[in-house]
Amino acid sequence: MQNIFTQLGFIPIKIHFFQKLTFSLILGIICFYHNFYFLIILPLLYLCLIFHSLWKKTENNKNVENFLIILIFFIGGLLINRQKNNFNKFYHETKNNSFDLIGSVIDKSRIEHLNLKNCLTLKIEKIKNKNSTEWKYCDQSITIYVNKATGLTVDDVIKVNDVQFKCNENEDFQNYLMKENLVASLFLYNFSFKKYYRPFFSIRRFIHRTKNNLFYKLKDKMNPETFALFSSIFLGNKNLIKELMHEPKDKFQIWGLSHYLARAGLHLTIIIAIWHALMSLFRFSFKIMHFATFILILIYHFLTWPSIPFVRSLFMFILYKICILFDLQINALHLLNITIFTILFFNPIQLFSLDFQLSFGITYGLIWLSYATLRNKLQK
Repeated sequence: MQNIFTQLGFIPIKIHFFQKLTFSLILGIICFYHNFYFLIILPLLYLCLIFHSLWKKTENNKNVENFLIILIFFIGGLLINRQKNNFNKFYHETKNNSFDLIGSVIDKSRIEHLNLKNCLTLKIEKIKNKNSTEWKYCDQSITIYVNKATGLTVDDVIKVNDVQFKCNENEDFQNYLMKENLVASLFLYNFSFKKYYRPFFSIRRFIHRTKNNLFYKLKDKMNPETFALFSSIFLGNKNLIKELMHEPKDKFQIWGLSHYLARAGLHLTIIIAIWHALMSLFRFSFKIMHFATFILILIYHFLTWPSIPFVRSLFMFILYKICILFDLQINALHLLNITIFTILFFNPIQLFSLDFQLSFGITYGLIWLSYATLRNKLQK
């Protein structure tokens, strides 16, 4: 089969072990997510053949690779099942009751809403039934939309009373919550809390304040329309500029250029190119320039609001810089496979997100075609 694809030019080189592991993880996630358990018999049968070959001591290296590929298939299934079960277990334990909870504020942001103008992300530490005195440990996160959150900041530990969790039956919304590592999204029009503790110093609070101070200073100094584009493309914050972006979006859609408004690798490349040009003026050495760019990109990441395309570009950029700094051979397809594998390993539900599919699918196709084109040129 691979020879047929190679002749057609779709597979420029032999399929690498990284690609096989990535495809195996993806197949495992898909099969277990959609409950295609009847397909499990195929890898199980192949696994039996591998053990038989190992027993006969034939093709040991190949059998070990195949064993790892099948193992990754089942690991993908276990990861997606665990993510779904944790989500469902939370609602099974909290349905039809009111609860008090204690948690830490891990994010706070302003949003465009008629009444609820603040969004809090709360990491629950303890939870108890309102009619009980026993607190239970909980390690889940929720978002709370409220009108006022005066006096609250990131890393404050608070207690919220009389909260009800209602499971939304929409599968897409459930997938969105799991993708964001959340179990619930609450709208509290009468929000009251009791603040228990605020750490003297918090890195997360420092980053949050610095990021928001920068955002609002730039907003005050720039034209509203210009800032809307700048915030959407380079800062990644679209919560407070939605109304200003309607007209630019319509114009970009007419020309088929709306994808340029999505914060992705193109804009990261522009920033890197500018920094390289500036540092080249000061005649920095090759490795110092790349190390400085690495640090500056990480600072830029912490001071902006990430998205899946941006995270994909950032992760590949980090791997690329590591290869340069340690004099390792660079293969874009291998770096992309490592990126996909890592993201899905820690958050497998992202596979069913449209922005993940488009971002990685298009990038994978472009890199693959570039290798095919290069191979054809070398053959001529």
